[in-house]
Amino acid sequence: FDHGGSVLVAPPRRWAPSPDEALAFLHSVATVLAGHYATATPLATAVAGAPAGAPVTLNYSPAESLNEVSPQVTAAAVRSDQQARDVLAAMGRDHTKPSPIPPATLVDPLRQDLLRAVSSAWRDGRASAAQSALNYADQGFDLLKSQVTVVQPGLPILLGSKDSRLPVTVTNKLPVDIAVRVDLTADPGLPSAGVDTVVPADGSITVFIPATVTRSGRLSAYATVLTPGGTELGQQARLELVSSAYGTIIVIVTAIAFGLLVLLAGRRIYRRVRAARANTTPEPPRPPADPVSAVAHEHTSTGDPGRQ
Repeated sequence: FDHGGSVLVAPPRRWAPSPDEALAFLHSVATVLAGHYATATPLATAVAGAPAGAPVTLNYSPAESLNEVSPQVTAAAVRSDQQARDVLAAMGRDHTKPSPIPPATLVDPLRQDLLRAVSSAWRDGRASAAQSALNYADQGFDLLKSQVTVVQPGLPILLGSKDSRLPVTVTNKLPVDIAVRVDLTADPGLPSAGVDTVVPADGSITVFIPATVTRSGRLSAYATVLTPGGTELGQQARLELVSSAYGTIIVIVTAIAFGLLVLLAGRRIYRRVRAARANTTPEPPRPPADPVSAVAHEHTSTGDPGRQ
């Protein structure tokens, strides 16, 4: 270049040289550099420099586009990469250790696997190989997510009041802290809300999810742990719940029964009081007796002393 400039030297996309051709190419590049006709610049420096000229796009023919990596594979790789970045954003270093592990060391290898799944090596109709590479990357990511999960309780949980808090234990086997949200999906008779918390590295924590019981009996709920961004971690845990709280209908029936009981008891007490008052009423006074008859009656009962 007369006025200086930069040029990117790269082999053709479908170049498959023989050993002699590759040696000839490298010998020509070495001759140019040794004669100071050009100066080698690292790719990172060239990328970080100011852009020269207007950006352009690749111009693929329809035939070449059909030979690219499957759009289904690339779309799935993009979704997995978004989830990986979301999980990375939820992680934090374990500050209880003198040399905490950076969260990126756990996620970056998985993202590299996703890049391999969309490599140009899977072009020319090798869709099955690209899908296999993507499955391998997804398996590694699923294994990472499974390290943060909800502990399955061994016994049913008894709910003794209308407003209850359900205990849910989340365990974290990763060497980093992670922020999570615990959601509860339950029957219509158990509305609930989610809880946000941070699970320590290599530890566990128990959260209490507020729930409102609207009916009694046996209920089922599913606890799920997610990142704050919504990526699901681990497996769901099924919670068996037994509610002894009274529902609205039961409360109404109980109130009616209690009212009838009070009414019947009051009626019985009223009858007893009325009967007791009737027994204590004084008898009306008798009319005075005839004096002559009284004297005769007295003589008859005592006898005449002169006749003895």
